[in-house]
Amino acid sequence: MLGLVFTELTGFIERHHSEDVVDEVLTAIGFEHDGARTAVGNYPHEEALQVIVRAAEVLGEDPATMVTAF
Repeated sequence: MLGLVFTELTGFIERHHSEDVVDEVLTAIGFEHDGARTAVGNYPHEEALQVIVRAAEVLGEDPATMVTAF
């Protein structure tokens, strides 16, 4: 997955909720380098799915609804 998708996804969560939610999600997942990604890098698509699922859990939302909104 292109890093641009990942950075936009975390930006979406931050804009619609807060930076604290993004930090909580990335910390809970335990990504290497605290989840820092570049827009031009390539990363496993499973990482984006982990962000969506964990964010939905934190926010009490449906993951499919979050994807649709994104």
